Amino acid sequence: MKVLLPVDGSDNALRAAEYLAEWMQRDGTIHTTLISVANIGRQYLEMLGREEEYLNIVSREVQPLLDAAVKKFSKLGLEVATRVGDGNPAEVIASVARDENYDHIVMGRRGLGALEGMFLGSVSQKVLHLVDCPVTLIK
Repeated sequence: MKVLLPVDGSDNALRAAEYLAEWMQRDGTIHTTLISVANIGRQYLEMLGREEEYLNIVSREVQPLLDAAVKKFSKLGLEVATRVGDGNPAEVIASVARDENYDHIVMGRRGLGALEGMFLGSVSQKVLHLVDCPVTLIK
């Protein structure tokens, strides 16, 4: 089974990683990919000839989020793949899940601040509407 785990550094995302790690320990057939989405406009920066700036942001801001989550799995002897996406987080997560035939998504219920989430809707709610595979939300 292929499972996608979005990682944004929030407490709920870290709890989702712990939940999935426990699930993986019980079921050795689960292959997990952790994804973190940088919503910083890679194409825009590339057009301006500032791809290096994008790469610096990813290595400074995004990669540490993935590294922290990977450690949770590594401590338990579990291997996971990682990837970085760019764009609207819900749309990127849904697109990866759909295009790469993921069987399940496990994610934190809310990573946004309460006020922003109230006006924009949470990423998890948008993902629920965009995918056909099962989604487990962790709070």
